[in-house]
Amino acid sequence: MSGSADCEICPLCKNKLEDGAAVCQIRQKGADGINTASLQRGNTIVVKAGSKVHLNCRKHYTNPIEIKTQQSKTKQPSIPLLKRSSRTSVASFNS
Repeated sequence: MSGSADCEICPLCKNKLEDGAAVCQIRQKGADGINTASLQRGNTIVVKAGSKVHLNCRKHYTNPIEIKTQQSKTKQPSIPLLKRSSRTSVASFNS
């Protein structure tokens, strides 16, 4: 049996294309946009012209605001910053 649209998977969300959501076929400009967004997100997703994806996945994945949000979340420091006191622990003041 050859592969059909029934068993195709969206490369962006990894869910089946048959789940009832709107599907679109990517052209070259769309593939370039998804591949650029993938690089900006630090992902390894690569699509070619002719690939099929969910319409909402494509909109969400290539949205510049969503990309910036994801980048800011990944740039959070992994070690919490220590709060420093303005008081020092030196000997008392003698006049």
